[in-house]
Amino acid sequence: MDGPGESADFEESDELQRLRRRAYGPNADIAGDAAAQARLSELETAQRRERAPVVDGAAALPATVSERIPVAKPLEGSVTEQDPAGAPIPNSGPIDGALSAPWWRRRRSLPWVIAAVAVLSAVIGIGVFVVDESNQPTPVAQLTPQGQPGNASIPVDDEVPVRYDLTVEDFVSYGSYGPLQIWSTTKLENKRCIAVVIDNHISVFECTAPSVDTIADIDIDPNLSPPVPSGEPTPYIRFILHDEVVDVYRPTEKGEFYGSTGTVAPFPESGVLDAGTYLVTRYPVPFEITVPDGWETFDGTGLGKDDPDYPDTWNATVLFWDGTHVPTDACDWQGALVQLDPTAEAFVDAMTAQASAATPPPVKVAVGDYSGFEFDYAVESDVDFLDCDLGQFCVYSDWEEYCSDRTYAREGEHETYLVVDLNGERAVIAVGQSDEGLDPALTREARAIFDSIKFVGPDE
Repeated sequence: MDGPGESADFEESDELQRLRRRAYGPNADIAGDAAAQARLSELETAQRRERAPVVDGAAALPATVSERIPVAKPLEGSVTEQDPAGAPIPNSGPIDGALSAPWWRRRRSLPWVIAAVAVLSAVIGIGVFVVDESNQPTPVAQLTPQGQPGNASIPVDDEVPVRYDLTVEDFVSYGSYGPLQIWSTTKLENKRCIAVVIDNHISVFECTAPSVDTIADIDIDPNLSPPVPSGEPTPYIRFILHDEVVDVYRPTEKGEFYGSTGTVAPFPESGVLDAGTYLVTRYPVPFEITVPDGWETFDGTGLGKDDPDYPDTWNATVLFWDGTHVPTDACDWQGALVQLDPTAEAFVDAMTAQASAATPPPVKVAVGDYSGFEFDYAVESDVDFLDCDLGQFCVYSDWEEYCSDRTYAREGEHETYLVVDLNGERAVIAVGQSDEGLDPALTREARAIFDSIKFVGPDE
């Protein structure tokens, strides 16, 4: 027999699902029904509050960094005061002939990516590194500034200089370690960057805020690098730039962390993750994320898990990357990709104003010591991907000409975004699902990972 309130809870849950189908499903018809829209907002708000109970402000303890708290005062403009609806939304179900590649990875099909053939591909990203002196192994070498690199060190059209509008003259050389040249630059605003050069090409380029150390990892043939003091061959090399010195470390295992902020392991670049908490250093302020067993990462910019009842992979995801360009229309996107400034507000405004996408008003939230926004993102009900430019639904990109980063493969895909203001720069994290009918346990896992995110400052 149902306990008190259980029958009513079930009815409300069933009503919520029906309203979500009307709002986000393939035959959505809620746009003209104001009462239904209001009821959907009411039920989603109630569900969100059940997950994160609201405590009386006078009696509440200080919030921990990981808590995400709706801020009472809304921003001017489109941001309104309401709780974000964090649950997954319905979808159109599996599609015949679905692509076998993970649904989120389809950004990899850029023409320049397909054409690129290199022994060491460029890894361009943001890394943050905080040194804990008590846990430091001894570096095998230290490199110091040697002056400007030679003008012919790399071609003028090398990817990193072109992308960031740099020249060889903008770099300082720290000499070499084996076949690797190590450079640094501070020409990017509020960043200190380290570059690893091999075969006249910048293979690794990592940047951080100037107040924290900058790390760069690379794997090469052990026969090409100087011998390790232990005598054990290892392909792994880590460079740490700090105080005008580059320390060189030789981990013996992939992912071994040199200079951790404590006991938290670094988020790996690839592979299946063990259950635990990991440190993600992609943004100017690192964050910790807690992951259950069985989740996988592809290139360190997110993680996903399969639902075996669906033909493709990574049906549930938590991703942490964002684009520099957002189209004004996600379907009619060619010629409409607009470059953004690096702020959180710029990304939120562009995404929530985007045509062909359904985005309720974003909610301003507090994420520990930082402020940010949450909003849901889905495809408008009347959009047919076959009518979109190149058959792609373009969410955002890193390029003006191509949709290079985030595209949807089918109309039922949906994400919830957390966009955090890190002192004028943004961190973008999204939890998503490819289909409505995913295993509820899987979508709960994804949401729990998303909610576990905790930004940590240099002294934490």
